[in-house]
Amino acid sequence: RSFADELARRGLQDLVVPFDPARYNDAATIGENIFFGHPVRDGAVREIGTHPALKKIVAGSGLGQAIYDAGRKIVETVVDLFHDLPPDHPYFERMELIAPDELPALSALLDRTEGIGLDDLTLEDRDRIRWITANYSESWYRFGVVTEELKALIVAVREKIQNELPPDLAELIEHYEPDKYIFSADIRQNIIFGKPNPRIIDAGARLVEIGTALRASHPVVLDRIRQQGLRYEVGPGGRRLSDLQRSKLNLARALLRDSDIYVFNRPLLGVSPDQQNQIIADTLEFLRARKQPRLIIWVLANPGQAKHFDRVVTFAQASVQADQPLDAYLAATGGAR
Repeated sequence: RSFADELARRGLQDLVVPFDPARYNDAATIGENIFFGHPVRDGAVREIGTHPALKKIVAGSGLGQAIYDAGRKIVETVVDLFHDLPPDHPYFERMELIAPDELPALSALLDRTEGIGLDDLTLEDRDRIRWITANYSESWYRFGVVTEELKALIVAVREKIQNELPPDLAELIEHYEPDKYIFSADIRQNIIFGKPNPRIIDAGARLVEIGTALRASHPVVLDRIRQQGLRYEVGPGGRRLSDLQRSKLNLARALLRDSDIYVFNRPLLGVSPDQQNQIIADTLEFLRARKQPRLIIWVLANPGQAKHFDRVVTFAQASVQADQPLDAYLAATGGAR
């Protein structure tokens, strides 16, 4: 609440797309909007989305057909845009819906399902298209799939889903409620209670800046949050954590080691670009503050992140293509973005 008040005081409410049960959240995925909550574990959205109970709840709403149509359009766009790109192209680092080696299978899926009705699809094909659709965000990919009609339909159906989903499935989603802490989401998402607005440049970084400014006024609350976090049982092998949470914790564990050489191999896949840049900058500042000189090697997910480093080595087909100081690299690439 203090964070929301601070945004309002600064006139920066638009930095966050808030969770509102009466509206579609443009910064969230289709799946997040349908279930209006955060999955308690990886695979929860797929488990609910493929369960017969959900099909029964939404029967007659037209949502199933709308999701299928959107999914086919997503697959068609992905195949059309990326079919002739090499597997190591940087675009694939931002394409979380599919891996490069999946393109032939998706192309075959399109051919196989052409002119086939939703009820006549194989279970495997139906589940694959639904999963892709559930993880699609219009503000991230901008394929023009999420129309105003689809938004209105999702908002109309999701209350029915929340009220009628069987208990064993309902417990797989923590619904967004302003007076409730969402344990399956991270602390940052709980504090801003929404999504950073992808249409505002550096929205994530600006939110971090505002949050940092508020820390001094809430030391007791932050201390309690840290204590709760350290006591949280993550389960065998971290099963109760999401892939993203595990990635961040693995990075933190590496930073605790006092080493002469640090090698980070794309440790932030799945993290938003704004957060990636912030984490890289904070990590380098933390390591460079230690007394003895250190070597830091970071395999980047995005060429634009090279700006944080002194030297850039680029590879092509496992061979060194260039080895340059940062200034020379930026000059040669016209300023990597």
